[in-house]
Amino acid sequence: MRIYEIDDSAWPQPPNMEGYVEHIKDLIWENCKPFLNLIDFNPAQYRLYRGDRKCPEFAKLKTMRNRLPKDTPQWSHELIDKYFLNEYGFLYRSQAVFATGSRMEASDYGPPFTMFPIGEFTFCYSPKCSDLFKYLDDTRLFSEVDKLINYDDDGWSKAYELVSEELSSLRYEQNTNMEYAIQSGNEIMINCAEYYMVNDHDFPIGWLG
Repeated sequence: MRIYEIDDSAWPQPPNMEGYVEHIKDLIWENCKPFLNLIDFNPAQYRLYRGDRKCPEFAKLKTMRNRLPKDTPQWSHELIDKYFLNEYGFLYRSQAVFATGSRMEASDYGPPFTMFPIGEFTFCYSPKCSDLFKYLDDTRLFSEVDKLINYDDDGWSKAYELVSEELSSLRYEQNTNMEYAIQSGNEIMINCAEYYMVNDHDFPIGWLG
């Protein structure tokens, strides 16, 4: 279950919209410097988007570290996670938060929010894949994995080889060129402990100044 934590320090005294926005800006500039540094302190041009149907206009969220797949079959999810752990040292499918440089892609999952990782973080993305679930679903990999695991004595190892071959073809990169990752409009998996979410409607582009 995702926890929506409104940062009390975001509410100036007395509360007013102008002061509220300015204080949120201060929080982001103060707590998101590693991310801002990667985008040359230009969040108006390089925006991370994330769709969310329940989040309020501004929130500080904790990253779920036991994320269960919404659409990906469980066996495939575990094999994909194993691939990322073996290749990049982290369970990017179950312990990361997903974002994208594409407002349209984010909108598939709910109203688009601008997302800011808090503190130090790592990230991983493919320059060739906009959404890993959609891509693998189109390749019918999930059904092939299911067949191997259910009907082959050596199914798990063969299924992992199949998953590994497919993911390797997507040429994932870790911690390289956040600006390009955002401009690609592709899915970006982010390993951070916490992050800010800012409603894209209430705080339009350029509001950070």
